[in-house]
Amino acid sequence: MTSHPQSSIDPGWFADPYDPSGFVLRWWDGTQWTAATHRPDAGTAAETARAPREGARAYTIWIWAIVLLPVLSSASFFLIDFRSYIEAGMQAGTTGAGTGSPMLMIASPAYLLMTLFGWVLYGVTVVFAYLDHRSLVADGYPRPFHWAWAFLSSLVYVIGRSVLVKRAIGRGTAPMWAAIAVTVVSFVVIFGYVISVVVGVMQDSYSTTFSSAL
Repeated sequence: MTSHPQSSIDPGWFADPYDPSGFVLRWWDGTQWTAATHRPDAGTAAETARAPREGARAYTIWIWAIVLLPVLSSASFFLIDFRSYIEAGMQAGTTGAGTGSPMLMIASPAYLLMTLFGWVLYGVTVVFAYLDHRSLVADGYPRPFHWAWAFLSSLVYVIGRSVLVKRAIGRGTAPMWAAIAVTVVSFVVIFGYVISVVVGVMQDSYSTTFSSAL
């Protein structure tokens, strides 16, 4: 092997000067190249070589739109007059006549509008995920989270995307935490609203029954 008596380079693994691929390391003992070689994981080397370009964005307008779209979906929930449907269901259960509240609700224009709006938001979410994925590819991210995961859930896409961006540049998890917060707050608000409506209807029903008994 070639020796360099005057070399001051410490021993270690370095790119093999005899291998043009650049993926083989050869041991330098401080004075000469030895016969010991080592090939690091090719996948790791490829990912390192394909790091995002300098100034690559952690966030795009599309990812923030995906995070906030569930707010609109939750807001559409309040288009439905749950109180009227619950009262109709209780009346049907008492008299044995009429249509129960589930059928009334499903057949109502408000419910149909909410369902249609939900499907529109679903499609828009997938489109925004595709645009976000394309932006990340343009910024040099080697393998950003695939946009098709948005078909499963917007939250799944946001979390997966944030994890891979964080792994690539050391930041970028804000959309993930924002999406989780939106999901939790939306659930609490809707659940609290439904409970308050049910309790209110039951209180009114008991008050009416008590007044009739008197």
